Amino acid sequence: MLTGEGRFDAQSLAGKGPGKVVARAQRAGVPVVVLAGQVEAGLDLGPAARAVAVSDPGLPLEQCLRDTRRCVRVAAAAQVATFLG
Repeated sequence: MLTGEGRFDAQSLAGKGPGKVVARAQRAGVPVVVLAGQVEAGLDLGPAARAVAVSDPGLPLEQCLRDTRRCVRVAAAAQVATFLG
């Protein structure tokens, strides 16, 4: 399962939409990936969930914001490749 948010953090897990998607996927035993512009470090999502920042660490945030489609496309493709092995 795939979901997304601008910034994924502890508040996201405490009731926002993407946090609810993660919780439901975990209950169903379905792997889930959260694509977000930024991800708070240290979140415990469990073994079948991960949160991935779509911003390219080599680019300034302003450039990532201007090129959001490419950043999301690259991050999503990498996650799909990981799941397909």
